Amino acid sequence: MKKIIRVLTALATGLLLAAPGALATPAAAATAPATVPASTSRLELPRPTGAFAVGRDTLHLVDRERKDPWVPTADRELLLSLYYPALAHTGTPAPYMAVPEAKALLTDRGRLGEYVTPERVAATRTHARHNALPRPAAHRYPLVVLSPASPCRAPR
Repeated sequence: MKKIIRVLTALATGLLLAAPGALATPAAAATAPATVPASTSRLELPRPTGAFAVGRDTLHLVDRERKDPWVPTADRELLLSLYYPALAHTGTPAPYMAVPEAKALLTDRGRLGEYVTPERVAATRTHARHNALPRPAAHRYPLVVLSPASPCRAPR
């Protein structure tokens, strides 16, 4: 469940998997090499446009009273990623995803693994900070709830 939720979150945030233009046109994709390029440049998500630094924490919730609808022998699990206004320069750089999660993402998305390695995807630079100190609130901040879904599954 943890892997599925992170993969869906990655898809929802607009993952940039290849070098600029590598997947831009069908012609470029058709003539692309069959092996992963040797490029060592680091992928990076777009910088947030807001005025505050971004903190990120993760909660792994388990409901032992209900079973997972897709795995009836397992307890119902939910992995939450919390993003919040944070104090600048606190916390540590938040990882994008683990290598096994990136491998699953690339496998699930067809031929993308021909253009980028799981290690390169996992090393994508984010601008969020893990365990950053929350920004003191002079006023309240809005709560945004995002429930990403795979194209082949309904939202949960």
